[in-house]
Amino acid sequence: TMGEVMFETAEEWRRILAPTQFLDASLKQIYGTDSSSVLHSRALLYRQALDSYLRTFPSSPSTRLFIVRSPARVNLRGMHVDNHGGFCNGCAISKEIILVVGPEQSAGQISIRNSDASYQPSQLDFDLSATPKDVENQTKSSNWFKYVFGAVTVLKDHIHQKNASTSLSSGFSAYAVSDIPSGAALGSSHAFVLSILLAALGSNPHLNSSAPSSVDLILLARSAEGKAGTVTGLADQGLMLLSRAGQICHSTFYQGRPQDILPQYVTWPKDLEIILIDSRVRRRLAGAQLKDYALPRFAYSLALALIQEEAKSLPTSSKSSTVLGSVERLAQLAPEPLAEALGSDTYHASSLFYRLLKSVPLKSTVEDLRQRYPNLAPAIEKGEAAYLKNLDVDGNLEIELRGPLLFGVAECARASKFYRILKQLETENHPNVRGDLLKKLGRLMNDGHLGDSREPAPPQPTDESLEELAKKIQEGNLEAEVEKQPGDFKASLVELDKLQKLAVDNGAVGSSLTGAGLGGVLVAIAPAESVHRIREAIFKEHPVPGNEEAFHPVLPIAGSGYLVVNFRPPLACRH
Repeated sequence: TMGEVMFETAEEWRRILAPTQFLDASLKQIYGTDSSSVLHSRALLYRQALDSYLRTFPSSPSTRLFIVRSPARVNLRGMHVDNHGGFCNGCAISKEIILVVGPEQSAGQISIRNSDASYQPSQLDFDLSATPKDVENQTKSSNWFKYVFGAVTVLKDHIHQKNASTSLSSGFSAYAVSDIPSGAALGSSHAFVLSILLAALGSNPHLNSSAPSSVDLILLARSAEGKAGTVTGLADQGLMLLSRAGQICHSTFYQGRPQDILPQYVTWPKDLEIILIDSRVRRRLAGAQLKDYALPRFAYSLALALIQEEAKSLPTSSKSSTVLGSVERLAQLAPEPLAEALGSDTYHASSLFYRLLKSVPLKSTVEDLRQRYPNLAPAIEKGEAAYLKNLDVDGNLEIELRGPLLFGVAECARASKFYRILKQLETENHPNVRGDLLKKLGRLMNDGHLGDSREPAPPQPTDESLEELAKKIQEGNLEAEVEKQPGDFKASLVELDKLQKLAVDNGAVGSSLTGAGLGGVLVAIAPAESVHRIREAIFKEHPVPGNEEAFHPVLPIAGSGYLVVNFRPPLACRH
């Protein structure tokens, strides 16, 4: 994925990045398109980064530079399930951080400049040998310094652990430019950390066998953000690193089993556009929003344990009891993996799940949970420490349990089906069949968003509704399939719900929030002929300052790596 590092002098990079058909041919391999507007916008960003670097770090004509690119990401289906073993269906997108890098061979000094005025100070300088104590003042005064220092620190430790006789010895100078919308929940901090890791590795080609694998890099990026005080999973970094041009990456990113990060790929339909719609609402985890964020996740953290406790009421000799007792993650309760483990069909597995879910309380106080499930006291305490300790939670507050649990299992089922439909679309050419498949694809997104929605609120999984679903699925009623049940996770906001409805009402096949939610962007998929209508409706009905920049058609592109230009003009054409 990362590719080789291409070192060139500044003058040669200027020639390579000049607008030519040869540059377009090389960029097409990264961006998967012939669109001149897309390729020219990408080339312009590279030239901007190169010019900024050369103005900031004057260098001799013989100095050889390299370029790192690290894109944002979007997840189309598989929201909030990566830490529970569910699949994600996402891609790197044509919004990127570009880093022009000059290795400092004779010293361990790192110097980075940032063009984004929202990140201050705009320049960072430190030595590779610096300890956290040495840079304490910089860490306190600059959030983005924490990410840089964290990335360098975890990489140094990783290399030393793999081979104590070698080290990260060469520093680098770098200039960063980006067109990732700031604060839009597209993973700009993840992309930045990956770009720093790649810059440090490219500047130390002597590492060879000590260099990390792609999965190592995903884990290192997560660790680097941990050192900066950010808790994160693996999905964002994984999608940014493992994506391929023109394709959707389908993979689990379960922290408990990183060895299972084994991506599969499917071609994105050429007759569908991916659109990002920025709500311009930024997530702020404080007050009521912190509670909205924490409560479903507290319930989610107990979901599997609650089902397994209720499964103890099943006859101990039954296969269902044995299978449910051995389940390790929530995703294994989705109809297909559960049916496979039971040796049954998905209708039976779904019915069993609905009846077990019915036995879990719809809502409960924390104290009532302790009384009802004494065996889960350690898990409840852990969930409290992770999600409730900073909340002013009334002891009588009833926390919804079934809604988040149903959302998690249903979303795992939606993620798997999303990939299967895309695989069918790869080879299906009949217009009517394609139309039906696109409707199914869109419904998976719309049902998923309804599970996160505030307005309208999703239907509640009451005793009566779950009993009815269990009965209907046994009768073969497809509307009772688990993936068609929204659940209730509440990660959306009213502003996102309005944008989602506007997109669908004006021609989007499907639309949903993407990422953690509670702000940020909405993603929609739509036929090319509907894009203008959606755009006009968004601008008319949802005016926000600067909303010309809030609508972003994007492409699935190659994941993070080094810019390598395979097609160059003949020497005679370079002057």
